[in-house]
Amino acid sequence: MPFDIDTYFQKEVDDRDIHGAYNFELISDLLPKVDIFTGEEMETSVRHGLPAMLFS
Repeated sequence: MPFDIDTYFQKEVDDRDIHGAYNFELISDLLPKVDIFTGEEMETSVRHGLPAMLFS
């Protein structure tokens, strides 16, 4: 189902359809497969002392 964020926030808070649960499998299954930072951003972070394991 497509989600239109502009339409959602035009509604009054009490009229919004809010999910009562969250799919936590997205964090453990999908997030590790997504590159959040570019290679250059990773190199910069490591160069400034952030451990690479934080980004893997």
